[in-house]
Amino acid sequence: VGAANEADHWALRGFLGRVNYSFNDKYLFTVNVREDLSSRFSKANRSQLFPSFSAGWRLSQEDFFPKNNIVNDIKIRAGWGQTGNQFTGTNFAFVSTLQPTIFYVVGTGSQTIVRGPAPINFVNPALKWETNTQMDIGADLTLLDGKLNATFDFYNKISNDILLGKPLPYTSGFFLPTDANIGKMVNRGIELALSYNNNIGD
Repeated sequence: VGAANEADHWALRGFLGRVNYSFNDKYLFTVNVREDLSSRFSKANRSQLFPSFSAGWRLSQEDFFPKNNIVNDIKIRAGWGQTGNQFTGTNFAFVSTLQPTIFYVVGTGSQTIVRGPAPINFVNPALKWETNTQMDIGADLTLLDGKLNATFDFYNKISNDILLGKPLPYTSGFFLPTDANIGKMVNRGIELALSYNNNIGD
């Protein structure tokens, strides 16, 4: 009877700084700066900086905005920011892993087959953070004395250096795919939400 156990661990550390500013509840600003460090990458690519900022303008607070019971509040906002992804298919893909289950033929005679270690993964020291960059433009409206709320958003998200498994030919001597930054994806769209807060009848 035989048994085998396998365990590993990884670490993630982050630092976040944020500044919020509001002037007369009309002009709103937020700035974020985040630095993340992951043990899944080599020292050269371990840390990555992810900034973001957003601004809002509460148009309904301006003196020139007409006061009525139809449009109670309008806020226009825009934002841009980056986030990261560090989840690779395997831990520590930037270093070689040895497994002592490979058989070699050495010399001649009856004792020519010996057991020894061999690398089982294709090393990729250039592996780095996957970066997602998103831009958002939107507006929030409150109508009819707060009974009706509307939210509009246009977003554009670009994912660069997506972490994917890259297949290798068997002639390379490796049977498992290697982790690599080989993907790019764009997501964009429009979102519209309406909510009604009131009673109709009983």
